[in-house]
Amino acid sequence: MRLAVLCPVSTHAFDGVRDYASALAAQLAARAPTVLVLGPGETTPPVAGMEDRRAPAVVHLQAWRQLWTRRMEGLCGQPDIWIVQYVPQPLVAHGGLLWLTAWLWYARFVRRCRVVLTVHEYDVPWIRSVRRIAAQLALRAVMVLMGLAASRVVVTYEAERAKLSRLLRWTSRAPIAVIPVGTSFPAAAPGRHASGRPPSLVMFGQPANMSGPLVSALGRWLVEAGAGASLHWIGRSRGEILALWSTACGLPADVLDVQDGRSGEEVSRLLAEADACVAPIVDGISTRRSTVITALAHALPVVGTDGACTDDVLRRSSACLLSPVGDAEGFVRNLALLARDTGRRAEMSRAARALFNEHFAWDRIADAYLAHLSERAGAA
Repeated sequence: MRLAVLCPVSTHAFDGVRDYASALAAQLAARAPTVLVLGPGETTPPVAGMEDRRAPAVVHLQAWRQLWTRRMEGLCGQPDIWIVQYVPQPLVAHGGLLWLTAWLWYARFVRRCRVVLTVHEYDVPWIRSVRRIAAQLALRAVMVLMGLAASRVVVTYEAERAKLSRLLRWTSRAPIAVIPVGTSFPAAAPGRHASGRPPSLVMFGQPANMSGPLVSALGRWLVEAGAGASLHWIGRSRGEILALWSTACGLPADVLDVQDGRSGEEVSRLLAEADACVAPIVDGISTRRSTVITALAHALPVVGTDGACTDDVLRRSSACLLSPVGDAEGFVRNLALLARDTGRRAEMSRAARALFNEHFAWDRIADAYLAHLSERAGAA
């Protein structure tokens, strides 16, 4: 068995799909010959999950059309299984959507490779405009074509499996598995605050993913009743964070510590020093959010939201205190409960690390891929 992990890349810091592909390839390389194939846009390989000798060979495509023009040259050592990380935005930006679709059909039906399609996203958010509706229809049509070429399909959270099953119901027989994301940040030794000190809270992720009303409620709680609790927001852009916090929500900037553009080691240190993770995610915490998984990897209790995308494995876990997305009072109530109860924080911290080890560690994720490939259901 020879494997290839194919990934469109992004120049953004903390690019989840790129890091997912590199860490997955590193884990698979310990089990079988594996090559990591990166699309155009990056000249050096990512390093997440590739710190040891398991690092796979890396191939860089200069243009997506090379998949097609070099199809007869034994591209990437002629792997018999291709694991394709699919997200449309970088493919559209680099003109790769049609080339990749055509090549997937060639790989599956001419070369008789097995194609595993990991669908991180396949659509664009709904907006009532002619252009957006046309984009949705086009991307869904491409998804159907890719689904027809896939031997197996992987999604990272349960709600996406339901949506994709409906889209592919009449066209594709490929079984769909839910395999969560992992973390691309190195684990750091916990440096929790001593009992009796105000808690240190961390929020990790982009403002676009956060609920404005819940962020407002969080800020008001810090000002009025936080009893000295501190909040550190880790993200890409200080300007985007403050645009939500101060401009949209009207909250004072001096109660928030913005940590933007940090290295992986710095992010891990900040998480290790925090007491809890605050996750007011607009569609609910889920196994597609690498920020949530990274918090669990650092043994952080999670005060989060239960929404349309929340998975049962997180709902059932004692590592998480969840309230409905629209329930600002419940969100703050959970936050206040955790802030004043150091014993509960300690119990939830242990549960968080256990949950991560059981479901979200990279060896578990790689094993899940191999198990999905070994299933007899569906086309091989």
